[in-house]
Amino acid sequence: MKTRLLSYWVCWLILLQIAVCGAMAASPTPQTIPVGACISMSGPYSNLGGQAKAGYEIATEDINRTGGIFVKEYGKKIPLELIIQDTESVPMKAVSSMEWLYTSKKVVAYIGEGNMVNGQAVAEKNKIPALAVASPHQAPHDRGLRYWFAPFSKSPDTAKTILDVLDTIPAEKRPKTVASFEEQSDWAIEQAEALKKEAVKRGYKVVVAEKYPRITKDFSSLIMAAKNAGAEAVFSAPIAPDGMTMMRQMKELDYNPKAV
Repeated sequence: MKTRLLSYWVCWLILLQIAVCGAMAASPTPQTIPVGACISMSGPYSNLGGQAKAGYEIATEDINRTGGIFVKEYGKKIPLELIIQDTESVPMKAVSSMEWLYTSKKVVAYIGEGNMVNGQAVAEKNKIPALAVASPHQAPHDRGLRYWFAPFSKSPDTAKTILDVLDTIPAEKRPKTVASFEEQSDWAIEQAEALKKEAVKRGYKVVVAEKYPRITKDFSSLIMAAKNAGAEAVFSAPIAPDGMTMMRQMKELDYNPKAV
């Protein structure tokens, strides 16, 4: 936890130095430097959002303790003003929050976590740098965006790491067939495709690929499809509530793959 909060602090400090140097005008001297935080404070991503909020608040307090960020144009330090918006774990809520922060609060930087990814176009349009910690989505980085930053391992990296772990299992005990349970959200779809591609490349056989919506109460059809197909491993990227439901129902249906 402490390591993750420290990483939030370091990444944010670097972004702020870039944003402040480019966005602050010569006069009059502002009382604060407004920074907009789009964070999931409620909903299924609130655990991650809570960690991000804590990290940003610690960073703000630490930076302001010594007067804030030094702005060369004014020859002085100016304290940060952290303005937090709850995106409610709804991706499109990040878009409206980012627009409001820009038009109403004149923020010079956006910060947040993975749920802010849908706001990438807003950052580009407004020419405001955005930092999304814990954002594993690769696609935004393939579009040549200039104002989007996300210091975190991406879907292809995660896929390679998972398969690296499976490859350490002795060949006679290693799972050879895989089921893919795919949440229908942008990142989960991207992650599922990366996992399947990497698995096939390494000689695993994907025998089942089943889709499901976020907040699913009954995974029995997916589980039985995997069980009947003889899938020895299950790949999935569920949010926490779905993951717990999925694991419980796998036990109830006596489906015990070698790896999940």
